[in-house]
Amino acid sequence: MTPPPRARYRLTRRQAGVLFLSGCASALVSAPRAMAAGSAPAPVEEADVRRSTVLRDFRDLRIDGTTYRTQTANRYPTYRKPWALTRFDDADEFRFELRDGDGWAGDKDAKPPRNRAEMQQRGAALPASGEAIWFTDTIAVETDDKPRSPWTIVNQLHSGIARVNPLLFTQLIGTKLLIHTSFDRSDVAKPGPGTLRYADQAFERRRYTRLVYRVVLGDGTGELTIWRDGRSIVDETGLSIGFPNDKRCTPHLKWGQYRRAGTQTYAVRHANVEGATLASLEARVRDPRPLASDPLVAAPRRVPS
Repeated sequence: MTPPPRARYRLTRRQAGVLFLSGCASALVSAPRAMAAGSAPAPVEEADVRRSTVLRDFRDLRIDGTTYRTQTANRYPTYRKPWALTRFDDADEFRFELRDGDGWAGDKDAKPPRNRAEMQQRGAALPASGEAIWFTDTIAVETDDKPRSPWTIVNQLHSGIARVNPLLFTQLIGTKLLIHTSFDRSDVAKPGPGTLRYADQAFERRRYTRLVYRVVLGDGTGELTIWRDGRSIVDETGLSIGFPNDKRCTPHLKWGQYRRAGTQTYAVRHANVEGATLASLEARVRDPRPLASDPLVAAPRRVPS
């Protein structure tokens, strides 16, 4: 005996709407029961509630009287790398992220290749020797993994001379935070290894660290003082720092993230940067500017893609 054919049913739009609303009501009723049974809602990350603005390459910003220019891979004409540099709307707090292939246009001929997302100070007019130069930087490494690049510079007092080490630079190597200075008394400064001035062998990730720098460039007359979270970590005089005889030397501050090119996605935050300037910032040792966010940085962070 042949079974009868199955009946086919077609819902009208009205019937489908009734079923949809019924399903929504069931979900609303069952949600509190599930929570009562022990399933808590997902925690809200800091980044989900703080608004931020994407900053493109080659844009000038004025922060506390100092002008900086962005240097990132998020450049004309496509602007397809919005993660490179963002600014939180409620504070002078910035996020710099590097991914595979994030090269800045100004580094296109660099060998070996580089990745860069930085701010460069404009119109600094700082002396190459003899006077104290001040700057502050509050840094947090957002990525838990140690950087796989051989070096990652997070701030630098740049000389304005290409292909030589910065005058003073703070970098991440593996688990370490290292601060170096450079010196060359020749008329044309050459690349050198730099001199280690401070090392934290196990730098803590995802927590803001406040740094205040005071440096005097000079040949045997240099000085370097650095405070970390209100405590002196470097205090030296009679140093050789800088390129005192190279007329091309024009000190200025750069901050963000700059590394030997790599494939790792890595994020660093900077907050309350001031300088570089001849005006004393010693007051920031005892009276730092407040942070808009908690010193413990939430991670992972949702960023534009």
